[in-house]
Amino acid sequence: MSDEVGGNLPDNVLEQIKDALRRGRLIEAVKIYRQQTNSSLYESKQFVDQMQAELRREAANEGGDDYAPPAIQRGGGCFGLLLLLAAATGIAICVPLALAMAR
Repeated sequence: MSDEVGGNLPDNVLEQIKDALRRGRLIEAVKIYRQQTNSSLYESKQFVDQMQAELRREAANEGGDDYAPPAIQRGGGCFGLLLLLAAATGIAICVPLALAMAR
């Protein structure tokens, strides 16, 4: 991490912010920075955005994608949940209809 990004923050605080960003927890990272520096929300968000960009550059330079937030690494998201909900809804509608028609 360059000196211009977080140059006057303790190393352990910078690591907490980096860890939050690596886990995809942007709001947590902003909160940590705000608590440590008493900065405005705008200033804190700018700092965290700059740190996030630098983490991405570092990951790209190392040839990996270690920075990508967890949802991107795992291919996660809500698609699976939506699919499960659609299947459950279909079963909840079709089973009673089939039973009623069988009578």
